[in-house]
Amino acid sequence: MSVNNGTTARRFHGKPLRQPTYSMKDVPWASKDLKGSSLSVVTERQHLVDSIAEITLLCNEATRRQKQNGTSTVAKKTTKPLSIEYIFDRIDTDDPILGFMVRTDQPMSFKGRPSTAKNSPNWKRGMLQGFITMTTFTNWQTSFRFDSLHEMAFAHDDKDLEFQMDNGMRKVDEDGSLADELEATVKGGNPHVEGIVYPRIAELSLFGGLGCGKQLLSLLIEHLECMKGSDSKNYDYILLQATENSVPFYESMGFIRVGCVQGTSPSPNDYTSGPVEEYHTQKNGETPASIANLFGVDSGDVVFLNKPLYLTLMKNSWLKKGTKIFVPAVPKAQKSDAKITSKALRW
Repeated sequence: MSVNNGTTARRFHGKPLRQPTYSMKDVPWASKDLKGSSLSVVTERQHLVDSIAEITLLCNEATRRQKQNGTSTVAKKTTKPLSIEYIFDRIDTDDPILGFMVRTDQPMSFKGRPSTAKNSPNWKRGMLQGFITMTTFTNWQTSFRFDSLHEMAFAHDDKDLEFQMDNGMRKVDEDGSLADELEATVKGGNPHVEGIVYPRIAELSLFGGLGCGKQLLSLLIEHLECMKGSDSKNYDYILLQATENSVPFYESMGFIRVGCVQGTSPSPNDYTSGPVEEYHTQKNGETPASIANLFGVDSGDVVFLNKPLYLTLMKNSWLKKGTKIFVPAVPKAQKSDAKITSKALRW
């Protein structure tokens, strides 16, 4: 694989990746207020596919500058940049997928200060300075669970990280309450088809930038807080998998480390969900919304759990007497219009 002025990967078939018309080494740092840059919302998968080469090269450039400037936050360790295979797989499989991109718009110096085209001959409009994408958290193992108190949750930490954890130097889910909240959220799906989907948990999937990381993450969180909820996505939490070098940055943004464990037994090829109660409507005219109110849960969660049985089901769908409906067994603590209440990271 070449990552100098182009990027190739033999495993992919189809059209060649679209290469940037500029060198990533010439891309200026973004200013803190994004002055001189343009911000775009990305909702089309193809737009990200067309940008795979740029995204990969930006990740490599960010790592190069970090090494060059000595800004690594974990001594004696260097985290590898995102691989093109990982980037391609996330863009190909994440559903839904949404994100932001920052590109140069007005002439600026390499350090991100206003300039002129004459004084910055290597500057071009449209240079990629940062990107971030998110999706709904999904896993493909029925044995997976959030558990910060399990003896194996942090068993693979190296000595330095173990020391930091033991001495309170890392923000961690010490009492296991955040893991319990995550585990109690509604989930469902076939691990061999669409995966087990957690509609209450957003996942930050791809993220990189040259000086605009904090701005991009803040914008994404704000966007999720303002997003109108639905049965397929109604986020109360945002989760990500962090590299060790990036942990201090995410902690500064309010993220807390949470534990995850997973068994080794194969997952059955069948629909699975969290704990549910089975309810049969008592009369004609009941709706998922009225049933949710009866059980003290969110109507969106009721619709999500029963969509595999009734494909056109909506919150106000009229149901016949005797209709079987599955309801989350654990009452929801927050309302459906609640803002992002917690942020979790795992590494």
